[in-house]
Amino acid sequence: MKSKLQVNALLRIVPYLCLAFLWGCSNIMNNHPHNAVPLEAGKRQILFGFTTSSKVYQLHDYAPAAADSAVKRQEKLRLNGHMPLGGAIGLGKGFAISGQLANFVGPGFRVKTTYGYMSDVPSLNNYEAVGFYSKASLHKSLPLGHDVFLAAFPAYGIGKGVERLGQYARLRFNYKSVELPLTLSKQIKFSNGMQVVLSGTGRTACDWINSDLLIITPLDMHFEPTFYYNQPDIQAFRNAIMGHLDFRSKKHFFSIQLGNEHVKLKSAESWEPIVYVGWGIYFE
Repeated sequence: MKSKLQVNALLRIVPYLCLAFLWGCSNIMNNHPHNAVPLEAGKRQILFGFTTSSKVYQLHDYAPAAADSAVKRQEKLRLNGHMPLGGAIGLGKGFAISGQLANFVGPGFRVKTTYGYMSDVPSLNNYEAVGFYSKASLHKSLPLGHDVFLAAFPAYGIGKGVERLGQYARLRFNYKSVELPLTLSKQIKFSNGMQVVLSGTGRTACDWINSDLLIITPLDMHFEPTFYYNQPDIQAFRNAIMGHLDFRSKKHFFSIQLGNEHVKLKSAESWEPIVYVGWGIYFE
């Protein structure tokens, strides 16, 4: 009976998974979808939502200078967001493990000149923008008394794809990251089984990106000349602070998160908003 209910719950989120594969160009996810209240041993949850992302790939200077100029004078045709799917499993004694996945494909799908640009993923050779991200984390939650909890969420992430920088520029990248969010949560219980969880999170992260750049020269021909440039490795530091509000019942929850993130590279820095809206299901 339980397995049938789980299958039905998964079927309900299939349409949203389809949308996740069609979301426009994106960068690095900057949400933190968990609070510090521990998951009981054996309890599982599935999370899904929309989150903003940080424009790390667009901040640095491209090499050589002529390529940098060509990219930065192009009209920027991208959205910055993800629709990630995640899950967590309680291990007991305040421990849990979780994972998060996000893909993007779009927005124009085909361009004549990028054959082989993702040669190690042959079925995706002709996409203008496609990316894959995944992140795994270990949770440890400590009770502080009066339904207050403190938790750490060390995580490791990887990614790979082609980012659309403008109408005639693409960046092929490999990405890896380590991060450490710390979350303080206050749980407020109601007699009908409903709960509200108020949380604050501080997070530090370090990202490493290696990439190459494709510049397309638009001409009125049957083909368009392309130029490839290997890029210096990028190291980015991201520090964020955010507040979240979770509404929970025995089987479902809804989350809202707002914050700000400071992104610093060797050549540039910026402040990026954090907006996350998510929902999920609990399983025993």
